Amino acid sequence: MDVPANIIFLISQRNLKELARYLELLELQSHVCFFPDDLQSSIAAFSLNSFPDSNAYRSQLNHPSLTPFDAPLYALLFATYLGLDDLDAARFLAKRIQLQSPEINVLLECLAHLWSRDVAAFYATISSVSGTDGVWCPIVAAVVEIAVNRVRERGVKLLETAYTSIAVADALVYLGLDKNDLELLVKRGWTVSENGLFVKPVRLVGPTKTLGDGPGLSQIEALTSVVVHLEAK
Repeated sequence: MDVPANIIFLISQRNLKELARYLELLELQSHVCFFPDDLQSSIAAFSLNSFPDSNAYRSQLNHPSLTPFDAPLYALLFATYLGLDDLDAARFLAKRIQLQSPEINVLLECLAHLWSRDVAAFYATISSVSGTDGVWCPIVAAVVEIAVNRVRERGVKLLETAYTSIAVADALVYLGLDKNDLELLVKRGWTVSENGLFVKPVRLVGPTKTLGDGPGLSQIEALTSVVVHLEAK
């Protein structure tokens, strides 16, 4: 796979938001033969200051055939959406993908798990293909790694909001970690009970919020899902 330099640059910056926008433009170009003047101008002007070589970027946009939107790029966009927690965009992408590949099949399974908020199954799916030859191409593997870390960080924040104490086993499963990784949570400020069975997340500290600044419906639903899922075990 011949990867455009701008994709490599954005991944190196871990800038998934701009990466998604760039890939969306490349996908758009692959489906149309010409652009209206206003759309062409918008594409040419897109975030040129974000890239190290704006001339090369403009050249790629003016020659879409140089970057065919194939299965690896679909997988790349799919993984980017998962990292951004934009599951709606990922679902729409899944509906319009006309290609199949091992990467896309695994990412579809990951999407299903995240949509049902079964993060333990999400991590299990990722682990089942980690190190498997021929599943991830290197550029997709890099974005998948970023996406997994983003999912884990969101999980950490949810546990810090929802729990004052949680069983170590449950926390590790929910975060896709093993006992050897417990030290990562300790470094974050979490404390382990004397018997080693429970861990106390450090409570999130922020500016005082007014009643109107409380968590939104989506956050409340996510917190409720975490509590119900873990308490049911």
